[in-house]
Amino acid sequence: MSVLKQRILTGLVLAVVVFGGILLLPTWAFALGVLAVLLGGAWEWSRLDRAIATRGSPEGEPQGRGEQWSRLERAIATRGSPEGEPQGRGEQWARLTGKGGQAGRLAYLGLILLLALGAALLWQDGSGLWPVLAGVVWWAVVLVLLAIYQPGGHRYPLLTGLAGLLTLVPAGLALVMLHEVSPLWLVFLVFLTSSADSAAYFTGKRFGRNKLAPHISPGKTREGLLGALVATALLGLAGAWWFQVHPGLWFYFVALCLVTALLSVAGDLFESLVKREAGVKDSGTLLPGHGGVLDRIDSLTAAAPVFLLGLVWGNILSL
Repeated sequence: MSVLKQRILTGLVLAVVVFGGILLLPTWAFALGVLAVLLGGAWEWSRLDRAIATRGSPEGEPQGRGEQWSRLERAIATRGSPEGEPQGRGEQWARLTGKGGQAGRLAYLGLILLLALGAALLWQDGSGLWPVLAGVVWWAVVLVLLAIYQPGGHRYPLLTGLAGLLTLVPAGLALVMLHEVSPLWLVFLVFLTSSADSAAYFTGKRFGRNKLAPHISPGKTREGLLGALVATALLGLAGAWWFQVHPGLWFYFVALCLVTALLSVAGDLFESLVKREAGVKDSGTLLPGHGGVLDRIDSLTAAAPVFLLGLVWGNILSL
């Protein structure tokens, strides 16, 4: 089967699963599905984090800050061994923190799970917007990081791991909270991000001349971004009519949709940045023709928190 056919078939299956889950599942079951997706994304993120830590070393050992951490691990593991080989408990630790880093990756999944459960408890306690707000602040920081990024700089694996937490957990909570209000809001958000992505692709392919972020994603253009914003504005007007937004808030709602689309592009660019630093093309291979979980949800991770918070702040939604 050709790559194009794989991509189309996988896309159709994903569309049925995603929209079927959004429209048919009760919120508690939908939340479990979101949690499964988050854990899948966390597993891929831990792989990227490990790749960033070890990239550039012929023996696969961490570099930069990661090199210092690796030396500390090695010293602990080999203490008391005349030949510098891991012994006893140290041997077990060395194996766990070896080139595969499986124990660290599993620990990262456990941390994501704990934070997701903590966010869910805050939501049930009526304080769910705090994690969502943290996500919005994080994406404001990401915009700065994207603006100042230069390839070949220092790599900080610990910060990459923290970035994964701030990327995945607030987004997952925002999706579940939107679903609880109305699944149709979530359908609209998915259409918004996918339409912006498609419009950017086709506009950029036809009219693209000026690179948007050549060091991060050479295929994206400023003309493509403009096309995405035009499509988003039109969809925002249609959404304001469909959801019967108060006429006095139509301008605000369209502006929120535009900001959401811009953040969705930032989400795409940020994942591209992480993959570029890790030296990989896709975050995973789970989805034939599409890559991994992160490759499919990168835009939503950035769009969901700001869209939900904007709706609540503008009194369009009440939680």
